[in-house]
Amino acid sequence: MYDIPDPRVIRAFENVIQQGYGGLGTLIVKAAGNNGNFSAVTNDFMNNFYGVITVNSISQKSELVTAFGGTHGSSIWLIAPSSGSFGSGRLV
Repeated sequence: MYDIPDPRVIRAFENVIQQGYGGLGTLIVKAAGNNGNFSAVTNDFMNNFYGVITVNSISQKSELVTAFGGTHGSSIWLIAPSSGSFGSGRLV
């Protein structure tokens, strides 16, 4: 189901989550991706890792915004407003 990353990547994520911020632990905020594919974000091991918040953006027209098409799925925890068009620099 998942493409499980190198164990060193998993250990690095665990270390940041458990020991980051001077030993208090921290969250990882990660972009959902740019491929417009539901299963890509949902089936991405790191998007489903504990301590990871997967984010995306949404346009004024309620469309997911990324360079190549908004990736959507059940692993996304936060969607924030965007300019609505790649590179315009306007916040809606």
